[in-house]
Amino acid sequence: MRQNAHIKFGRTPTQASAERPQPRRHLGLRDLPDALPGRTETIELWPLSQGEIDDAPDGFVDHVFTQDLDTTMRSCALRKHDYVDRALRGGYPEAMRRDPGRRRNRFFDSYITDLIT
Repeated sequence: MRQNAHIKFGRTPTQASAERPQPRRHLGLRDLPDALPGRTETIELWPLSQGEIDDAPDGFVDHVFTQDLDTTMRSCALRKHDYVDRALRGGYPEAMRRDPGRRRNRFFDSYITDLIT
């Protein structure tokens, strides 16, 4: 049975191996050595603003810093559950692309781990 497994899946192990993405290909790092000891840098990334996410003007922060805090803001169609959804989704493009649940949680778990290590 084991020797004939490729028949069931329609490809041989060699074909399946050839279809796997090659490491570092997507980053354009094919010609770099595997080990670069001492050559690391942490780049601080900021999440996208709600305006960037919605592809709409977003002047809330600028407005708060240039105007009196008691100014009124224009009305918005968002409701409480919309704000909760946005807060849980976050503003990082990779997290936003992932479906809510385990995949998005894994992104945030990895993110927090990177921050504290």
